[in-house]
Amino acid sequence: MRQLMLENIERAWGMLSDDLAESLTKPGLQRLSESYQAAYGQLGKLQKWSISKTAVHQNVMLDYALPNGGGLSVTVRFDQRGNVDDLFISSLLTESYERPTYDDVELYDEQEVVIGEGTYALPGTLTVPEGKGPFPAVVLVHGSGPNDRDNSSPNQQGQSISFQETCPSPSFRSLRSGSIVIFSNH
Repeated sequence: MRQLMLENIERAWGMLSDDLAESLTKPGLQRLSESYQAAYGQLGKLQKWSISKTAVHQNVMLDYALPNGGGLSVTVRFDQRGNVDDLFISSLLTESYERPTYDDVELYDEQEVVIGEGTYALPGTLTVPEGKGPFPAVVLVHGSGPNDRDNSSPNQQGQSISFQETCPSPSFRSLRSGSIVIFSNH
């Protein structure tokens, strides 16, 4: 992240996984660097960091101070060879997520899963209703931008498409109420 913010494109490019380098051009990386600088300014001091692992990535979470007094939370995902495979900036996401009152965690079980293998392995969360199936299933497919596995976004003021206040359809309102299997990923 620091290499991008310093516009050290050659060094940042050398840190990318083969798959990411194949899908991103050097001019594209330069534009990404410029857009990050325009949005956040120069990175300040690293406030805290942590590491977690999935079956696919080693995730390094970094929290930086920004010149305006705000903060920037970044997750850098490394592939099995130690190259940058993904970059997620979550500074725009709601910091204090609270489960809605109608989200009854007794009605479902969540498991971390990986679909596929190798280059195309996709880590995600599988939410399975309690009780005897079969159950219908839905895959939450998100686009680009600041969202999490539940598709929560600052544009939705912290609400997710999987929660009833944002969904007029009775079938979508029931996603977390225990009648539909959900697969979601970053």
